[in-house]
Amino acid sequence: MPVLGAIFSSARIYVILGALALVGAAFGYVMYLRAEASNARSSLASVQATVNEQSSVLEQNRKALVDLQAIRAADESALRQAAKASETITAQLGDIKGAINAIPLPKTCQALDPRDRAAVDGVRRIIGSPAAH
Repeated sequence: MPVLGAIFSSARIYVILGALALVGAAFGYVMYLRAEASNARSSLASVQATVNEQSSVLEQNRKALVDLQAIRAADESALRQAAKASETITAQLGDIKGAINAIPLPKTCQALDPRDRAAVDGVRRIIGSPAAH
């Protein structure tokens, strides 16, 4: 029994209890760190999922932008063609107005009915040219 008395002396018990407390604290701290690491992994996975989703949306937006730029280029090309067509039509209208205004209608011409003369004069007024008499 003297051996047991020496082992369990009060000073040694405090040392053993202190060592056990340190081991317990270290074990608890390690478990805490493992829980924090697990939480960090799940948070990182959530952030990665958000990044992947936003990258997908960004790629869709880029494709839409390219499509819109193609549509804009096609619209600009159509506008240029329409402007050329408008210029051509305007030039043709000018030629038609000139041809209408060049029709000689002398007052003494017996070939024209007064209604025909009135119709030509009406057309000349519509196109904004003075009637040639």
